[in-house]
Amino acid sequence: MKYYGIMYHLRDGAYVEGCGDRSVVVLDGRYNLFRQMGEANEWARRYGFDGYRVARGSSLLNLFYLNAAVRPVAAPILAKD
Repeated sequence: MKYYGIMYHLRDGAYVEGCGDRSVVVLDGRYNLFRQMGEANEWARRYGFDGYRVARGSSLLNLFYLNAAVRPVAAPILAKD
């Protein structure tokens, strides 16, 4: 089973799925959902997307979304010194 981060842009108050090679990132399936969402969030923030969803499936044609709603990009969590 493969895990993917699907990226979205915010247009006119609604999320629209991104297009191009950076709109989908393959995530490491060994990690839990929380860490996968963190990696997808970092990817979205780095490349200028407004939101993301995490999905799994054998290919991009038959995806099962693990989070129902598009999650907005959050600021990175910095470790306290």
